[in-house]
Amino acid sequence: MITKKLVFFSVLFLLFSFLLPEQILGQKRLQPKKYLVLDKYSPARVYLTVGDPIRFRLKKDNLIFNDYIEELNLQDSSIMLVDARMKIYLREFDTFYFDRRWTNLVRGGLNFIGGGFLFSAAVHPLVGNALYDPKEQAIIGLSAVALGQTTKFFRIRKFKIDRNSRVQILDLSKTFGE
Repeated sequence: MITKKLVFFSVLFLLFSFLLPEQILGQKRLQPKKYLVLDKYSPARVYLTVGDPIRFRLKKDNLIFNDYIEELNLQDSSIMLVDARMKIYLREFDTFYFDRRWTNLVRGGLNFIGGGFLFSAAVHPLVGNALYDPKEQAIIGLSAVALGQTTKFFRIRKFKIDRNSRVQILDLSKTFGE
């Protein structure tokens, strides 16, 4: 009886120790020191740090660039990119693009459900009596697949830099005691 309780509480302690933050357990978590902050003067802020992927368009170009942040320079307000090996000043940015992950999940689910209904409509003559008419199943399947494909239009979120928004670099190294 006592050993069962002891095993139960030791397993419970082990599980909760993985869920606790590292700072509570006495280990120091490494915090990024500099952030690229995209701000719309509202609680909707985007924080990017070194190593994060960045997708943007410049004011002078119509091309959309995909790269990673290598360095954030506070002195001249610029960022250095990994693959392009170029320095871009913050005043040159026009628009940032971010992926919405929920659209891929919704599209995959609707395509899976629609494919199931289409498969059921195709197999209906082989099965015999079914609960639904195969035409109804085909219509439901096609509408689910079509609705899943329309989520492609909502996949990317734009963050345009204009008079109601700003981009800046925050240095928090002084905050963490260094």
